[in-house]
Amino acid sequence: MQNFPKLTEYIEKLHREKNARSCGIIIYKNHEKIYEHFCGFRDAACTEKTNGKTLYNMYSCTKPLTVAAGMMLCERGVLSLDAPVAEYLPEIREAYVIENGEKIFVGENMLVRHLFTMSAGFDYGITSRPITELVGKTAGKATTREMISAFTALPLGFRPGEMFRYSLCHDVLAAVIEAASGKRFADFMRENIFAPLGMENTYFHLPMAEKEKRMAELWKWDGGVMRLFGKANGFELTENYDSGGAGLISCAEDYAVFADAMACGGTAKNGVRLLRPETVKYMAGDRLSGFVAHPESFGSVVGAGYGYGMGVRVLTDKSYGAKAPLGEFGWDGAAGSCFSADLESGIGMVFTEHLFCWPEAQGGKVHVDMRNAFYEDFNG
Repeated sequence: MQNFPKLTEYIEKLHREKNARSCGIIIYKNHEKIYEHFCGFRDAACTEKTNGKTLYNMYSCTKPLTVAAGMMLCERGVLSLDAPVAEYLPEIREAYVIENGEKIFVGENMLVRHLFTMSAGFDYGITSRPITELVGKTAGKATTREMISAFTALPLGFRPGEMFRYSLCHDVLAAVIEAASGKRFADFMRENIFAPLGMENTYFHLPMAEKEKRMAELWKWDGGVMRLFGKANGFELTENYDSGGAGLISCAEDYAVFADAMACGGTAKNGVRLLRPETVKYMAGDRLSGFVAHPESFGSVVGAGYGYGMGVRVLTDKSYGAKAPLGEFGWDGAAGSCFSADLESGIGMVFTEHLFCWPEAQGGKVHVDMRNAFYEDFNG
């Protein structure tokens, strides 16, 4: 493996000075692992060192895999980006907006493409009354499909296609994938992504006893104080609900294999082709401009210079300081993990950590600075 001293120094600084109690990074170039570095301990007692198999709640790093699964079905001809969502989920016809005090049904106008691009009008209200009532009514057993009715019980924030809003769109996409494939979402992901790529330590649900044995402690930056936070994932609305937006549990070794596949045009290091190169390029293009009415509504926690593709932010402007090549794409999670793929150089990387409120604790541009440290040493 290669030496990247600036990146090593940066990761060490995150650990020593920026509250990354357990973190790690793995980088591939064209299927060859060229770098890895791990810091800290899985447990609060500091007895078990972090390694590539340490588990993390990946939260929104789930989204790129969900989108990849959806694009697989598009390639197979069983899902269409321009089809109405109601063709797969009839209950979406009940989606509505409130305009001038009037209830207007707009579900028929919601396209599958709106789910991929976060422009369907949903929000991220996982504690809304309809959701909590359905969870209670089903004794915590409502399925991914059953939860859709709760999502449409409250008004959308806008008509589908008007603007970008970070939301439950990819959870709804998971239900569409179930309908189109005829399989439970978690099963589809295991059979079509995890198992083929050899991601043996990646899951959608894991018993708490297993989390305690294998998962890094989850911390929260709370007004300048680090506090332990339980390992349960609040986005797993029930034991039968597979969150396509935030439900993934994985480790650096596993997720790096997916990142490498995406950086290599959809083909993994073991030769398995997840997606065609043109499909990956399409995902990694700016898909809001010319499609939604207000594409400028997209914003990224890592700062300016990014557009939004299909489940990923895409570097479109380097004038704000990013040193990665144009077209570099990826996403991050609520506890600080992030992934990046660069088709130009064949670079796929994943960083894992477990810190809620990481932008406040570490600085909002932490992932850009991390990539910059790498590309400053990277000579191609």
